[in-house]
Amino acid sequence: MPVLSTTYYDNQKLDVTLKALADAANTAAATGSTGPTGPSGAGPAGTTGATGPTGSTGSAAYFIPPTSDPHQVGAVYNQGGVLMISSG
Repeated sequence: MPVLSTTYYDNQKLDVTLKALADAANTAAATGSTGPTGPSGAGPAGTTGATGPTGSTGSAAYFIPPTSDPHQVGAVYNQGGVLMISSG
């Protein structure tokens, strides 16, 4: 019959003790009922920030697509107010 060392015995005793403590903590971890809702944290609205700078005006160059298919692959054209991409 093997003889258990005191180190083995102490480790086993520690494991059993830790398991008992963990089981007790898990059993006691059940939560109670929820308390009442606290007061709202809403306050008055803040002030509006400053207006940003005006953008550059530059030249007025607009792209106006053709109103018929240009028959060039990938070219954009306007078909009754809908932008279309030509397939060639």
